Amino acid sequence: MIEPPFQYHRNEDCLAEYVNANLNWNLKNVGGRWVGEEYSVILEQGGFNDINLVNLKLAAAGRIKAAIIRKQLHFDDMEQSHQKILADVLAIILYHQT
Repeated sequence: MIEPPFQYHRNEDCLAEYVNANLNWNLKNVGGRWVGEEYSVILEQGGFNDINLVNLKLAAAGRIKAAIIRKQLHFDDMEQSHQKILADVLAIILYHQT
């Protein structure tokens, strides 16, 4: 069981900050969005240093909780951009666990 965070973007930011600092990518956070590379690639690379995938799991749980709060009880009911990021995060978790 995992307690979904209210501010799940902070968990995603930790991954992006790691990538920016340690892989020397030229990423910038502009208005709360990371630019400089595709977001899913940033999260995937950050996941290599995410011990037990804690940040990725918290990000997924937080995104699911946010959808439920908005009465989006099925994946297909979610806003398209949130669908994509949630699907990306879940795929990255599976990738890193195999």
